[in-house]
Amino acid sequence: MQIGLFLIDDKSLFQKQQESAGRSAAATSGAELDVFFAGGDATTQRDQMFGYLRSGLEPAAIIVEPAGDAGLRFVAQEAARKGCGCVVVNRTPSWAGELGSGGSAPVFCVTADQAEIGRIQGEQFRALLPAGGTLLYITGPGLADTAQVRLAGMKERLGDGFSSILLDGAWTEASGHDAVRRWLDTTRGFVPFSLIGAQNDDMAMGAKRAAAEAARLFARPEWETVPVTGVDGMPEYGRRLVDERTLTATVIMPTTTGEAVRLVVGAINKTGQPPTVTTVPVKPYPDLADLRLRR
Repeated sequence: MQIGLFLIDDKSLFQKQQESAGRSAAATSGAELDVFFAGGDATTQRDQMFGYLRSGLEPAAIIVEPAGDAGLRFVAQEAARKGCGCVVVNRTPSWAGELGSGGSAPVFCVTADQAEIGRIQGEQFRALLPAGGTLLYITGPGLADTAQVRLAGMKERLGDGFSSILLDGAWTEASGHDAVRRWLDTTRGFVPFSLIGAQNDDMAMGAKRAAAEAARLFARPEWETVPVTGVDGMPEYGRRLVDERTLTATVIMPTTTGEAVRLVVGAINKTGQPPTVTTVPVKPYPDLADLRLRR
């Protein structure tokens, strides 16, 4: 059974973890997995998927973590016409239920609770700054559905007393660094901030590095110790950095590709049709009570 896995960017540690989880599940499920990275570009990813569907390999399914929405529905429609399953991870496009109910090929989503990730971040910010303050918040690419849903969840729980400055990243450490560095170069240290939050741990570490560099450049030593939080919480990276006190907090987001592979193989083998959306739980790290003590 041939399955294509299409991921966003191999410079992201979480995306590499997604690859590893997918390969492990494929090996135990008797599937052969072809993996593609899009370099963070939605158009490249769309072309990769169309090329794979038209390659003559006749894959049983494609699994995609979208770099963006460009042409994704049309790819899913072509897959369905060819009798090829389509699984979207960490997104819940509105058309998934419609395509899934209209044909024999499985179409469904496996996602972490993106809104809850944002809510947890909002609660972390309040725990760290109970009196409020100015937040630098680095999101994923502006048009990415995941970035928007997390942002909405964060705002829902943030409450009054905060001023949020939104900066666009691209899920990589370099993009987090560049977003914060550009803003600090523009403001020249005249806009104070109390906290840096990022929508993943890679961008959080890039942002932390930019703040430390600017602290020395602009003689603002307090920027070197400003709290920095992220999302993903992989044991060997995000959680380790929190334990070492390099990052202040993260949100544990399990990989979703392994579950996607297992579910789509089961559906193709007729052992069970998955629901339109399967949601995996997320949780803060450390827990909020411990975070308040660390503050």
